[in-house]
Amino acid sequence: MENMTGKEDYTAGVNWIRERYQIPLILVSMGKEESRAYYNGMMVEVKPFLQKNTIIRLKF
Repeated sequence: MENMTGKEDYTAGVNWIRERYQIPLILVSMGKEESRAYYNGMMVEVKPFLQKNTIIRLKF
């Protein structure tokens, strides 16, 4: 987010994007920490989870 918008805060970065572009739904991956979805003035935050059928790719 910071590389694209210059904003360290994710919500501030999303607001920066919205001021410039007409994007109704913005999905933000925060690495292994969590993910967020911004839509219509709302934000939903989801903690990471693994299911039994989750495929994990390891790079060596």
